[in-house]
Amino acid sequence: MNEIFVLYSLIYLVIAFCFVYKTDLFISIGLTVENLFESYLGREHDNFIIYHIKRTCITTILHLSIPFGFFTGLSIFKAQKHFVSLLGELSWQVILLGSLALPVYALFVLIFHYQRDWHTHPLVKKLKQFENEQYTSWKAVCNDINTEFKQLDKITLYCGNRMRLVLTRNWIINVGTYNLDFAKQNDARLVVYSADTHDTGSNRYSGVIQFINVKVIFLNETREFSFRSRLHAFDFKDLKDGLQCPITVSQDVTFYQTKVDKFLEIFKEFVENNPPYEVQDEDREMCFGCMTSVANVKLIKNCINSESSNDEVNGVSLQKCVSCECKPLWCVDCMGKWFALRQNQSATETWLSSKCPCPACRRTFCILDVSPVVVKS
Repeated sequence: MNEIFVLYSLIYLVIAFCFVYKTDLFISIGLTVENLFESYLGREHDNFIIYHIKRTCITTILHLSIPFGFFTGLSIFKAQKHFVSLLGELSWQVILLGSLALPVYALFVLIFHYQRDWHTHPLVKKLKQFENEQYTSWKAVCNDINTEFKQLDKITLYCGNRMRLVLTRNWIINVGTYNLDFAKQNDARLVVYSADTHDTGSNRYSGVIQFINVKVIFLNETREFSFRSRLHAFDFKDLKDGLQCPITVSQDVTFYQTKVDKFLEIFKEFVENNPPYEVQDEDREMCFGCMTSVANVKLIKNCINSESSNDEVNGVSLQKCVSCECKPLWCVDCMGKWFALRQNQSATETWLSSKCPCPACRRTFCILDVSPVVVKS
């Protein structure tokens, strides 16, 4: 077999795969639909719906152009003779023209939708499902989603580089490569129907990563609609925090717990039993770590220092525990993760008796020094 044919095929397939699946390398060098067509697409923040209508159309055209690009390259490098000898000259011409017909058809579909102000686009048809007394047209639905997407309190959960779930105040939006799905929060319910766990070797998830598959079910007048999404299991808490509708977990779904997750449960129990720290309600701020929860812990020296030598964390010597001068900046989850990730990962039995520097001022504290924040009555 011709070496040029083999080499070209391998290189083209690798490039096509990286482009379609948006690998980190291609994102870093700007080889994505969003970056290459930035001037046409505009900014997602400015007009979320129209941006994704254009993006899905362009993505479809480019991905359908991949076969034509492959066969055209074969012709340029004079490597198509393997196909010609196997299928014949006529069949080769048919395949070449057929591969060209796919992106051309997709381009005509794009022009068709554009000339009709996108009214016939599949995403617009989905928006029309929500037309009612509040939303008199799909553009009213579009404007509401655009407005809420601009808000800072939305939650975005990623699953790789091709899929994300956006939770706004009133909407659930599933963003995929070729499609978007929508649901009103007050008409929806979510079901975690399955989970799969994968051993990925040594990484920050202790070698194991778990995904959950979520089904979003919503009622629109008398009809029931649904769509599915896929998330990292560690985003489940953020998912619940961003929802105003019920979510249930199937009985056969078991969440994998890392050693940090198990430690967090014990950490929270200790914190609940520590002396509280009172603040005025208006003084409370969002957690500096996650920006989704209210800061609900304060570092105050509650322990009695021993006369033993100072502890060491990752080779850094820590002084005896002292009160932290920082105001409440962290939620108990973020503080617990900070504490756990700065311990000896191979000696979990020592974590409860260990110490850690404050994330902000670096003053030393132990678990007994993490006080829950309560509002003054």
